[in-house]
Amino acid sequence: MILKWNFCAKLILLAAVTQATNLHAADLTYQWNFGDGNESTEASPKHEYDTPDFYTVTLKAYVNQDLSYSKQYEVDAVTPAIKSLTVQIPERVEQNEETLLSVNLTSDYDLSLDYTWTLPDNKVISGENSTVKFENSGENRVALNAYFKERLVSEQVIKINVLAKDDTTPTTPPTKEESGSGGSLFWLSFIALLVTRLKASKL
Repeated sequence: MILKWNFCAKLILLAAVTQATNLHAADLTYQWNFGDGNESTEASPKHEYDTPDFYTVTLKAYVNQDLSYSKQYEVDAVTPAIKSLTVQIPERVEQNEETLLSVNLTSDYDLSLDYTWTLPDNKVISGENSTVKFENSGENRVALNAYFKERLVSEQVIKINVLAKDDTTPTTPPTKEESGSGGSLFWLSFIALLVTRLKASKL
């Protein structure tokens, strides 16, 4: 896949041309520099970029070989190279449990992007794969920004439904004191019975 652009000097130079009087097409020449080492002298050239990047395109127009117009334009050849950029989220996300968020980038190029995640508490973390915890249940919003050479090329907000953590209180095992209370009760009953028999024998 090649990143293609169409450039048209006639539209760009419309204001400059209308200011010139008795100007013939043969008197107007062009010089394009596409920022990747390639140039053209056509009025409306078509140029192909082989590598995703940000390029500075320079157009110069000459009237009777004298420089009449010069301007630079920036071409974004990165965003068109991104076919899709999605976020992978586990099917079940629970409150205060670790959750892995992953970026899935699809491109025909070996495109290296940097990512930042902005969490609901406005904490910002970096990385293609990030492990986070959500303190609040319900709908949580996470912002994902993608950068190429520190320039923003993609941004999106992901809505994540966080389930409330189960409020199940675990059963507390009996303590040593509780587990031994039955033995104490047995000895008290045995002593009371012995005292009753001693009284009866004296009678």
